[in-house]
Amino acid sequence: MVHANGGIQRKNQQFRGPMLAPGAASCNQVEGTMPTKPMPVIAALAFAFAQNAAAAGTIPASSAAGSQLHRHFNLPGKLHKFVGTVIDWNGVVTSLPAGTTVIDTNTVNCANTAGCVIGISVMAQVIASVSGSWSICTLIDGNQGEPGGCPVQGVVPASNYVIGNLRQNGVVAMGQHTVQTEIVMPSAGSIAAWESDYTVYKN
Repeated sequence: MVHANGGIQRKNQQFRGPMLAPGAASCNQVEGTMPTKPMPVIAALAFAFAQNAAAAGTIPASSAAGSQLHRHFNLPGKLHKFVGTVIDWNGVVTSLPAGTTVIDTNTVNCANTAGCVIGISVMAQVIASVSGSWSICTLIDGNQGEPGGCPVQGVVPASNYVIGNLRQNGVVAMGQHTVQTEIVMPSAGSIAAWESDYTVYKN
């Protein structure tokens, strides 16, 4: 029930236990109340399991201390120091042929002796003459970005424009590196707007 002052009143729910034979023991003798004793036992067992799993190294101790167990990957996470971003874009409608087209090429520099991580973020708005699957691809020194290589964005229609987005990265050594953005079309079409951001981080 919603009151005029915006408050919400929830109707209390009653829980009725199973029918028992006369004289049979029950952990819920009072109608309309939930059992109180089993819950601490379950919580204690869950906590003990979490502590044992943390001691065995199967989950982080920080997760074991919480009420839920989470699976973590690639721990501990490494923080990469931001160096700079190159932003390329175009808002002019441009024709695209069927197949793969490089829409942008640039160079970025890694000045860190330990190498760098190049992160690439792409937005593209396209339309096709015949609908079909299309893709956005990134290249770093001719190698496809990770993860996923060149993932399919979905179906580009022939009736209206559709927007696709992609985030990828690659680890590189110290020096100059060539970064590129590609669009793969199922048929001839157009690209109305796009942006490619190439960000360098110290490894």
